[in-house]
Amino acid sequence: MSAPPVHPFAHARRLPATALWVAAVAVGAWLAGDWLASRPYFPGPSARVPVAVGGPLLAAVLLARTLAGDDPDLERTAPRFTPAFRTLHALLGASVPALALALALLADPAVFGAAAVVRNTLGLAGLTLLAAVLVPVHLAWAPATLVTFATYLAAGHADGAGVAWWGWLVRPGGADASWAVAGVLLTAGAFLYTRRGVSR
Repeated sequence: MSAPPVHPFAHARRLPATALWVAAVAVGAWLAGDWLASRPYFPGPSARVPVAVGGPLLAAVLLARTLAGDDPDLERTAPRFTPAFRTLHALLGASVPALALALALLADPAVFGAAAVVRNTLGLAGLTLLAAVLVPVHLAWAPATLVTFATYLAAGHADGAGVAWWGWLVRPGGADASWAVAGVLLTAGAFLYTRRGVSR
């Protein structure tokens, strides 16, 4: 059976409103990042850690809102969506916020700027998609939120070789193991969401 018409689906999944919220989050990240980096009592661009972590978390919560709608009749057709349709949903849900936030933090992109925010957005999007398959979809936002707060509190001042693995969210944007963690989360989440859809 074919998927339902795009327009009712888009409105049922709150896609237009989500696009506006993503734009608002990007503007807020730009303003907050610029303000933090310019304060004389903060250590320059490295003060943008809350923005590089908080912006992607908000994007993940917004993505979770698009994974299920409030219309039971429409939602009953969701398992019949083709894998290609779900793949497009997953990739756009991860890449559009990542691009918007990257543009917001282009200044000093390697120091908790564009690179870090792209990595964090893609990783948390993957974690949200993975959660939507494994737990009830209305709780898909919860694992990303718990992981973000736990990592931010535990790894803020930690150092050592292993931090790039478990503290990947609070690493600068350089190429290290943190990118591997984000890549695995995105790949696993998108793959399972594409194959199985969401858990109800």
